[in-house]
Amino acid sequence: MPKVMITAGQPLEQLSELPGSEEKARAIASLLNTQALTGNQQSIR
Repeated sequence: MPKVMITAGQPLEQLSELPGSEEKARAIASLLNTQALTGNQQSIR
């Protein structure tokens, strides 16, 4: 999960996982005939 700065100057906080988001991503990817990027696959490198 990504980390974001909620308040300027404060440490980064990790976002919590959205319930059901991985399953929804896989279902949408299936409809679009592609692969869902989930977990560590979704990170920008």
